[in-house]
Amino acid sequence: MDYYGRIEDIYELTFHGCKDIKSVIFKCHWFDPEVTRRTPNLGLVEIQQDSVLPGDDIYIVAQQATQVYYMSYPCKTDARLKGWDVVHKVLPHGGVPVPNKEDYIIDMDTYEGEFYQEEGLDGTFVIDLTEAMDVAIGVKDDDDVEVEDVRDIQLLEQLRLDNDDDDNDAPVDIW
Repeated sequence: MDYYGRIEDIYELTFHGCKDIKSVIFKCHWFDPEVTRRTPNLGLVEIQQDSVLPGDDIYIVAQQATQVYYMSYPCKTDARLKGWDVVHKVLPHGGVPVPNKEDYIIDMDTYEGEFYQEEGLDGTFVIDLTEAMDVAIGVKDDDDVEVEDVRDIQLLEQLRLDNDDDDNDAPVDIW
């Protein structure tokens, strides 16, 4: 069973010894899990903000917590939604979601099955830099020009700069 709550205070405890040990403790207001609504096929969890977990166990170690945020329903006139908030789990910064059994189509007896790996998008695309560079490329009969080396673009840009400044006769290294 998951418990949902709101942090009310944060404490850092330091235990002195041959090596100091620090631990972060959260004091929380816990919502009553008996009042939580769950819709498993949608992955939706709703809590009632005014509910309170009975008992005095209000502290947890920071490593036990998972960050969530609560979002109220915008509709304030529907009595079924009034006072309920939707729980959204937040992934840790730089973290990736933990795989679950729905991510794989595999037979656990034979270990045969499918693993999904995205290969990329089908097709190709063209980036036309002629307008951005203000350079006219000598293309006859509207044939496509394909740039295979970035140095080609640098060369065209240098040629454009040289044409703008005819007084500059010094050679320029563009490689």
